[in-house]
Amino acid sequence: MKDARTGDLVYRDVVMPGIYEYRTTAQRTGEYLGHSPYEYGPVSEYKKVSAPEWCSVTMYRWNPVAKMRAEFPVKVKFKEIAAHQT
Repeated sequence: MKDARTGDLVYRDVVMPGIYEYRTTAQRTGEYLGHSPYEYGPVSEYKKVSAPEWCSVTMYRWNPVAKMRAEFPVKVKFKEIAAHQT
């Protein structure tokens, strides 16, 4: 990432939520209606770990204003949430 003040390239820690964080946050709203089945991408190796390349799911939440179910699709890529080693 480029520092806006200095123009230098720097590393920054960024919190990347996983699938369970999205589900936990949805539950806390009190309007969580469940989720679709999880779908997984092909398994590959990254940093000596074999894992699906991605996981996707759709969270369902009640929209009280529109009086209908709202859908929130989520796709998390393993490489984006795996810890970086320096």
